[in-house]
Amino acid sequence: MNNGNTKIGGAASGAAFAFMMIFYLAAAFIGQAVLFAVAEEGSFVFYAINSLFSVFSISVTLIIASKLCKAKFSGMCAVNKFNPFYIFFAVALAAGMFFGLGFINIAVAEGLDKIGINVPENNIPLNETWQYLVMVLLLAVFPAVAEEFFFRGAIAGGVGGTGVFVAAAVNALCFSLYHCSLSQFFYQFIYGFALFILMRSASSVLPAVIAHFFNNFAVLTFTHFGVEVNLYNPLIIAGGLVLLSVCVVFFVFYYVKKGRVVLYVPTESKDKNLCRKNGVSKGNAGEIKAFFFPYGILGVVVCVAMIVAGAFA
Repeated sequence: MNNGNTKIGGAASGAAFAFMMIFYLAAAFIGQAVLFAVAEEGSFVFYAINSLFSVFSISVTLIIASKLCKAKFSGMCAVNKFNPFYIFFAVALAAGMFFGLGFINIAVAEGLDKIGINVPENNIPLNETWQYLVMVLLLAVFPAVAEEFFFRGAIAGGVGGTGVFVAAAVNALCFSLYHCSLSQFFYQFIYGFALFILMRSASSVLPAVIAHFFNNFAVLTFTHFGVEVNLYNPLIIAGGLVLLSVCVVFFVFYYVKKGRVVLYVPTESKDKNLCRKNGVSKGNAGEIKAFFFPYGILGVVVCVAMIVAGAFA
């Protein structure tokens, strides 16, 4: 009998990533073709509907994966109870990333612009209060839940037995590629890495959802209220880095020192199981190879193609 702790294996998580990206590409292509016919480009309605394509694609993929593995959605996505202290930890991580490393996005965008690579601007229509509230739902709540359930939940479960740093890097790579933005790639990679560590430490995806939400919420709120934050300001960067340092110290001295997190799994075998009860699989370190070959690499190719198309559009 299924106890709800079934996880998708390395191969299945790679397939889920590839399917989601292909489905997202198709949904965006068809959806935007319809939108161009019924709504003005750049309008609130256009932007609002366009923002739902990725969330829709992730949701459909998660439902299919759950059905195929006959797993409870909460178990597959690591929606577990967690220590309330992690709420503070999640907010500190979000603030630390935004203020301490937010300048990375600006610096990369400026560098790309200088060499002639297109960096699309996100002119989010937030003139009215109701628009702001709707966009908080569409761009902060929905993405935080969907993306974390998928990347730090289901996908993370697919490489769950691997050393935490290796698994975090794979997870972060997929997360940053998924956003299909050259200017945000490095920031998203660091953020994805940190969110994976947060999820693994808390044994729950929910703190990562909170951190993800606060990052997006801050951007929308500052934009709506016209608050300009100089992310190049040394004091702001220093304050953010202090918060990030607190998070790192907590992880290293509390979890690693007490052996609560496995940093490395020395095994070469490969796991191609589609589903794993209780998250247990022999030869878990091989899940990374099973993730990418033959399925996950297809998702990477789709992401790279979308990034290149956007950069030279």
